[in-house]
Amino acid sequence: MAKYVNWKRQTVCMAAFMAIALTAFLGKEDSASAATVTKKLESGKITTKNGKLSVNKKSKVVTLTKSGTYTLSGKIGTYRVAVDTSNLKITLVLNKVVCSNKTTSCIYNSKKSTSLTIQSAKGSTSQLTGPSKFVLAAGRSTPDAVIFSDGDLNFSGSGKIVVKDISDNGDAIGSKQTLTLSSGTVDAASKKNAFHADDIFINGGNLTASSEDTAVKASRVVTINGGTSRITAVDKGIQGKAGVVIKKGTINIRTSKSNNPKFDDFRGISAGISDKNGKEAVAGSVLITGGNITINSYGDCIHAANNVTISGGNFSLISTADDGIQAKALLTISGNPVLKIDVEGKKVKGGTKNIAANIKY
Repeated sequence: MAKYVNWKRQTVCMAAFMAIALTAFLGKEDSASAATVTKKLESGKITTKNGKLSVNKKSKVVTLTKSGTYTLSGKIGTYRVAVDTSNLKITLVLNKVVCSNKTTSCIYNSKKSTSLTIQSAKGSTSQLTGPSKFVLAAGRSTPDAVIFSDGDLNFSGSGKIVVKDISDNGDAIGSKQTLTLSSGTVDAASKKNAFHADDIFINGGNLTASSEDTAVKASRVVTINGGTSRITAVDKGIQGKAGVVIKKGTINIRTSKSNNPKFDDFRGISAGISDKNGKEAVAGSVLITGGNITINSYGDCIHAANNVTISGGNFSLISTADDGIQAKALLTISGNPVLKIDVEGKKVKGGTKNIAANIKY
């Protein structure tokens, strides 16, 4: 009986020892999996704790292959960051990054199902410059913006990102789906479009967009829910083909005339497309319920191929050659907007006008 008890005690002790050893082993495994991975890129670097990446030094490409947070910092030369894996959620933190790519995008997400958030580190300024000409492959999707995403693209943070497109055939920042600015400062300049996406949301932060064409352009709708937007353009400051919605925020737009024959609008805010120069007309409407809006334009300050509806906001509108507010269909002004309009053409113009009796302009 004593031998049996001793054997049982030894068995229990051995089991306990194995459990402790296994726990320690798994702990080491967990610790190893959570270790920070750092890869040097020129005099800069990229780091991650919960992501996975590879670096091709020959082609100067950093590929992110797992959902997680990655921090890019310092001077990375002509390296570019690429995402080519579906169904990921990636946050890329930029901390004093300097990147200048000679052939393509500095940052490129090629998957529609992957969302990419670019976050500016607190107190930092990052500078990204694209090539003098984007090399586009025939028959397949290739990036044509300094920062480009086939999926949703989001900007946040508490620093600043400066994006400069110096090409004749690209944009500064582009997405084939949504492009959202929530916080931080984004400064984008392009000969074509500074911001270009299917849908654009400006929910907060500071946006500076300068363009020799249309600065902020959406294939569907531009929605502004807050923040401060400073826009300088030639053809149009803001264009949403399906519409423009402004709820609040501070918006300052300046457009100027160009002798380039492809431009004919020079408008501050434009919704839809007019049937000029052989273009097929697209109905689009403008809805404004609030915000502080200052526009100094050569053409119409606010124009819609369909309806314009205004129920709030503070407006300072100047046009040196055209109208203040024009709706091709119905122009509705109600509520309590404050309108200060100084234009060469008509202050307000609509196919049909429905302007409340208390409205002054």
